Amino acid sequence: MLRKKDITIKVTDLDCKEFQNFISPYVDKELKKEEEKEVNSHADLCSHCKTDLVIESTVKKTVAKKKIISSAPYELKVSIFQKLYKKNPVESFFKLLKKYFSNPIFAVGFSTAVLIFLYFNFFILKDNSLLTEHFSNNVFAQSVVNFQNARHSKFPPRLIFTDNIEQVSRFLISNGFKTPKFPKTGWRLIGAGVNEMNGVKIAHVIYHHDSDLVYIYEAPCNAILKDKKLFLPDNLKRKIIDSDYNIIETDSCTVVLSVIDGTFVSFVMENDKNEILSQLLSTLDE
Repeated sequence: MLRKKDITIKVTDLDCKEFQNFISPYVDKELKKEEEKEVNSHADLCSHCKTDLVIESTVKKTVAKKKIISSAPYELKVSIFQKLYKKNPVESFFKLLKKYFSNPIFAVGFSTAVLIFLYFNFFILKDNSLLTEHFSNNVFAQSVVNFQNARHSKFPPRLIFTDNIEQVSRFLISNGFKTPKFPKTGWRLIGAGVNEMNGVKIAHVIYHHDSDLVYIYEAPCNAILKDKKLFLPDNLKRKIIDSDYNIIETDSCTVVLSVIDGTFVSFVMENDKNEILSQLLSTLDE
């Protein structure tokens, strides 16, 4: 976090990139009066930056009131709001959020409600319903969210960084994920993590291809098809059952869905990464 003595950027005529450096110290009231004035002036003219300012303030107040599950602030700050429209509905119910967050009973519930509401209205996808439906336990939606988090160095709480595949496998198994899958590609393994969703252990395996990130999200297939603890939209479910894989493109990333030996796997990468995609598909066709 920036401290007052660290701020050396000239604030006159801030552009959007410079504005981001002032959000945290602004919320923490660490800026000088003239710097605050410049930040306010820019926010009044730029709805996107003003949204970032509101988000930062909301998240910090929420965390101060209640310890929420670690993934929620990351989703609020990193994933959801990266694809907002210029309209900003956050302000219209900001006072209501503040009121309910003062009550610990409502803190977690309202955080979840805000998260789902914003996904329904502002995450720009070619098929918005694929992400928004049953968002909290939607394995496709969560794989996209965690990819966006990883691009900003936000990872699951239980995490190991290593390129040793055996060590990663032991780590995932010892943390409750019994059947980790690793692609047979030339990608460079950099680490893995594990979390729990609706009582089901989820594996996160992270690769690099040159400077590009490939995020692999894995869940037991029984949790989706038989136990129904995890959700997957019916059209995606049918496609991956009837074929070796299914490719979904959103505005922010490309996702390849597959079922490998009883494990649901979501490979997430940036759009237009044809080399990465072709390497992956050649292994899934084998």
